[in-house]
Amino acid sequence: MEPKETCNLDIGCGENKKEGFLGIDVVDYPGVDMVLDLEKDRIPLPDQSVGNVHSSHFIEHIKSPVNFFKEISRICRDGADIEIWVPWAFHNTASYWSHVHFSTEDEWKQICIIERDDYLSM
Repeated sequence: MEPKETCNLDIGCGENKKEGFLGIDVVDYPGVDMVLDLEKDRIPLPDQSVGNVHSSHFIEHIKSPVNFFKEISRICRDGADIEIWVPWAFHNTASYWSHVHFSTEDEWKQICIIERDDYLSM
């Protein structure tokens, strides 16, 4: 059986798309490959077709990351690398006007470890 072809995604790339990655953003900046609103839109890629996801300073700009995580779960192949960067909730940069969501390490522990089963649907 042939291995599925995989691609790499930079979600919320803005004008700084990571080299070798397809760029997704809500704004049609130069270099953006797909203009999507990931609070509601489906990523137009097949299930289990992504090997790497990079997202730097994106999810703090959306009210609900539920669709974002559901889509990542759907499109990533088993063993995919997922790298998400967010400002720490208590750092000065967290309070920018455009930020609507604040994160601490406790939030990620809840999602990834402590209450992992509660978040599986996401």
